[in-house]
Amino acid sequence: GEAPLAVWHELAAELVAVVPAPPPDAGWPAELGRLAPDLTAGLGRSTVPPPVASPELERLRIFDAVLRLVEWAAAHRPVFLVAEDVHRADRASIALCAHIGRRLARLPVLFLLTRRGRPESPDVDALLADAAGRGTDVLELALGPLPEPDLAAVIRSVVGLPAPDVARVLANADGNPLLAVERARAVAGGHAEPPPSLRVAVRASMG
Repeated sequence: GEAPLAVWHELAAELVAVVPAPPPDAGWPAELGRLAPDLTAGLGRSTVPPPVASPELERLRIFDAVLRLVEWAAAHRPVFLVAEDVHRADRASIALCAHIGRRLARLPVLFLLTRRGRPESPDVDALLADAAGRGTDVLELALGPLPEPDLAAVIRSVVGLPAPDVARVLANADGNPLLAVERARAVAGGHAEPPPSLRVAVRASMG
């Protein structure tokens, strides 16, 4: 249900906010306007990219402009990109992740993708296989339950709960930070039932 290229709307906006102004003769800042006009404005440009007849060409120009943005950011310092919950990402966002991933071997960029095991995402599996096949170092880390002291620190960083309430949240969370944080927020708000956010997430997973 995500909007097309939703992941990269956020990532590109974060990069635009921190990169230096590109050279005046660079054409890619204007092309970023195909993704979102405010990205072009954030780079000091006002030119609107001309429309193209082919949707495939439009997408290719967006992909290339975002790649140039990542390269421009990495030309000045190492870059750490984080795309969260890619198992829920739209296919265009995953395709752009693959487009960037194919060039990471020659860039000082660490690209972290987070995902859950369910629902399964063959597109994300294909993305990782494609990057590895092109010489990019790919490391998969499976995260298990957090130890109670670490999970308690996460809870306290979100809400201030008395020690008995923290212990109750820990007992119900089974090491899962999402469950712990949402449950802690519910307890802090005086709610005894599981919060709506968790009920919606469970229904979505079961569906």
